[in-house]
Parts: sequence; C-alpha cells; structure tokens
Amino acid sequence: MLRSLVALAVALVVAAAYASAAQATFPGPNGKIAFSTNRDGNIEIYTMNPDGTNPINVSNSPAGGDDLPSWSPDGSKLTFVSSRTGNFEVFSMNADGSGQTNLTNNPSFDADPVWCGSSRIVFVSLRAGTLDVWAMNADGTGQVNLTPLTTSSPDDLPDCSPDGTKIVFESYRSGSIDLLTMNADGSNPQLIVNNAANDVHPSWSPDGSRILFERQGDIFAVNANGTGETQIIGEASQESASVWSPDGTKIAFTTNRNGNADVYTANVDGSGQTRLTTNSASDDFSDWQPANPPVGGMTELPRVAAGAGHHASSALAWLVAVASAAMLIGVAGLAARGRRPNQSQRSARFA
Repeated sequence: MLRSLVALAVALVVAAAYASAAQATFPGPNGKIAFSTNRDGNIEIYTMNPDGTNPINVSNSPAGGDDLPSWSPDGSKLTFVSSRTGNFEVFSMNADGSGQTNLTNNPSFDADPVWCGSSRIVFVSLRAGTLDVWAMNADGTGQVNLTPLTTSSPDDLPDCSPDGTKIVFESYRSGSIDLLTMNADGSNPQLIVNNAANDVHPSWSPDGSRILFERQGDIFAVNANGTGETQIIGEASQESASVWSPDGTKIAFTTNRNGNADVYTANVDGSGQTRLTTNSASDDFSDWQPANPPVGGMTELPRVAAGAGHHASSALAWLVAVASAAMLIGVAGLAARGRRPNQSQRSARFA
C-alpha cells in the first residue's frame, strides 16, 4: 500500500513538472571490515577483523550519527557520512578514528562517499535540486556535479572502478532503478543493467571485471560491461549492501535472517556463508580494508579545480528528487533491509 502511494506521489510530481514546462573495493590482502552499528545507542563506525573478532568503535561521536564507511585505496583512511553538524555531511578520518574532518561543509544533504582513485572522493548531494553524483578532491576542495543534466531523475550510490577511471551508479532515469557506468569526469554514461525490478547498491570488484548489486533482496554479479549476469545469493531473507574482499575471493553483505541486520561473509559463488556480527543491534553497510595494497595499482586522477560545478536549483526538481528517492528505497525499513536510507529515513535513524 505504501509503495503504491509513493509511486503515485512520484507520478504526480513528475506530471506536474511536465505540465508546468527528470562501494569500491581496492586490491590487496584482506584487512579489517568497517561497518556501521547502533549498538551504542547512536550510529557509529566500527572496525573488526575479517572473522568478526575485536570490534572497535572508531568514530566515537556522541553527537548525531556516523554511517556508510568507505576505505581509501591504501587502507589508511575512512570516509563516512555524519549528522553531527545538524545536517548530513561527508567526513574523513584515519583508520584508528583520529583526524576526523568535515569535507563537504554544505547546508544541503551530502552522503554516500566512496574513494575514486587515491586523490578523489565521489558522493551524492541534493544541493543542485536533485540527487546527483558529485566528486571532490580528497581534502574536500573542488566539489563538482558529475550528473547535472538529470534533474528529474535521482542518481545515487556511486562506486568507482579500482583504477579510478570509471564510476558505476544507480539511476531512476529509465522509470525503474537501473545501473549505469560513466567516466570519472561524468562523461559517456552507459546503461549496463536494465531490469523491471530495481537494481541497486553496485560494488566494483578489485580486479575491475565484475560488479555486485542487489535485486529484490538477492545478490547478483555482472560483468562490468553488463554481460554475464549471475545470482550469487538468493535466500528467503533480505540480503543487501554487498562488497568484495580486497583479494577478490569473498564478499561481505548485510542480511536480516536473524531478525536484525547482521554482517556476513561468503565465497564469491555464495557458498560458505559466515555470520560475523552477533549483536542484537543493527550492524550493516560494511566495507573491506585493503591491507598493504600493491604499489602502482592506482591511477592518479587530476585534482578538480576549486569552484567548479553546477549550482542550478528549483523547488520542483527538489520535490521530484525527494519523491523519487522514496521510491528508490521502497517500504522496507533500514534495519530490516540493510539498505541505504533516504533523507527522511536518515533523519529518523540518526535522531
């Protein structure tokens, strides 16, 4: 029922618009797994060993919540989204939690950061009036909109190829949630997964050849060009937020099969599923640290010129974005689905 109402809201807003005028895993040995959890009462970033032992709170921020961790290519830093400033900003910190820094410093909604090469970070933002994919230098300078022309269609949850030259993301521009790739500068968008069902949460493999994604609570993989689609995990429970291990032999994912969100690992063919988190809280949005990554494996991308970007906005486009973002998430709650929250769900979760 709620899904129907959300879909109707999207249709009405889009009709009004026409009447008045649309996680990367880097190669290396397997290190620690970062994840977000509410076991301390608010959302914090934890790290743990690949077998689930020694969980440590590394964000330790009593104000707001910290979520969606992403490791840097050398495994020395984490980016994450935080509500500690009163709105959602992209932060970075060292692997041990020191040096926490607000990178976006914008009053709009900024979230879902991932590293794109060793010198850039890709994230999503509502600052241009719709949910777009943005990029910035690793120090937060040079913030630029990579998908500025899809004002009625949210673009979300980007992930970068391990060499930093390509970005995969989910988009509502075709009427369902599909997966597209584009160059790191936003050029040459290509549709790679187009299904009547919603295809979400892409994650690029450490060798750049495959992309994990979720479809209706199951985990799939596809070649980077869209061929060779394979179902990896299909259970009665809901699986999501899957990422590769740095050595390419395993995946980590979130499941609700135990009644709450937990982090599991499995072999890349779906066998050997192992529960890592046994806390009664929600543990989700994991990312796997590359330990001692190979030297010379990253493409050093040029820094983005400070002040570059697109800043057009409209109230109508914002309404389309919010309605469409609600459609992206659907009716399932964050703890049950292990899915990224939209803006209103984040606010409720971080309250």
